Amino acid sequence: MGHKLLLVVCFGLILLATLFLANVGGGREAENSITPLTSATPLPTVNPTPFGGTITIGTPLSTPELAPLAIIPSNLDRLSEVRRLGTPKSLGVSDVLFTRDGQKLVASWGDLTIWQMPEGEEISFIPLSSPIWTPFALSPDGQIAAVGNHESLGWVELWNISTQQLARQHQGGQQVVALGFNAAGTLIAAGRTDGSITVWEVATGSLLHELQKNSLSGCMGMAFHPTRDEIAASGGGNTVRIWNAWSGVLEGELTIPNPPAGCGLSSIAYRPDGEALAAAMFWEKSIALWEDGTFAGILSHADGGTIWKIAWSPDGKLLSSVENAGPSGQQIVLWDMQAHKITTTLEEWREVASFSPDGAILITEGLEGKENLNSTLRIITIIPFRLYFPVTAK
Repeated sequence: MGHKLLLVVCFGLILLATLFLANVGGGREAENSITPLTSATPLPTVNPTPFGGTITIGTPLSTPELAPLAIIPSNLDRLSEVRRLGTPKSLGVSDVLFTRDGQKLVASWGDLTIWQMPEGEEISFIPLSSPIWTPFALSPDGQIAAVGNHESLGWVELWNISTQQLARQHQGGQQVVALGFNAAGTLIAAGRTDGSITVWEVATGSLLHELQKNSLSGCMGMAFHPTRDEIAASGGGNTVRIWNAWSGVLEGELTIPNPPAGCGLSSIAYRPDGEALAAAMFWEKSIALWEDGTFAGILSHADGGTIWKIAWSPDGKLLSSVENAGPSGQQIVLWDMQAHKITTTLEEWREVASFSPDGAILITEGLEGKENLNSTLRIITIIPFRLYFPVTAK
């Protein structure tokens, strides 16, 4: 059964529990690195005093234009695996993210591994103490990785990607299920299994808010708006709440008309233009959509499974859905978001689906070995990929 079963059990227990109950940025580096602290038991509340120094916030990286060979609904029949990254690992991939300029790829799978893209050259790694489930986020300037669940606790650590040094550690709180930076890189937020959303200033590490701390629905998904300092958070109920990240004021709620009993929203994602939001209906094996703050419908299909992650392509034309379904037990479904229909299902690739900022690459996880217990990352592109990837002479 291996690491996949462990991951499924861990995340499933978190979701069951919540249903039953109803200073990051892009800095160059802190002046000095710090030594991670450990504790046998988690602190009952978030410690308002972080460990570490001030972090300088850099200018957000520019996002590249859409590539001529970007993955779009009309060319999905030409998808092909062109390369594999990483030495096979026994721990599954928690997540994989590109920096905003697309020049680096970072994966969380027992450690943080960083590759130079598009060459796929591994350039560094950061050892972590977070087994199995390690959510993380990258600062807009591409310099800081925020990592959740240090030592299986709800602690959040900020690592400098260039120096591989720990810049700050925020202790306390329940397990982290989602992390994110605002567009300017001045705020970071962590969604937790007890329903709370912790918001800090990146530069100083100051604790600004613990939003919806007394919620009984838990927090299964969280995302910053692409351009506004707003946080969308989903949980065990059928509602996505929109919070002002600076003031802590609840600004609105997105609801599903006539939701099914026990509806729980997990992974959520804003379309890159910020005008639409998608939320996975975990138990219902469907995806809820809102456009301009108005409910726009539900995506579902007969062969669907419980949904772990969703992600938009950079032009907003595709939405990927990682599901527990298909012949191998997991599949990636790609939805045409203009027609609201499935364009293709990837049955050989699984666990994560992350688009490069120019839309030319789709990163997924694949399994290796005799019993398919080890993981690598797969680079998926449109043929002919040599028009995109540089060819380096041996």
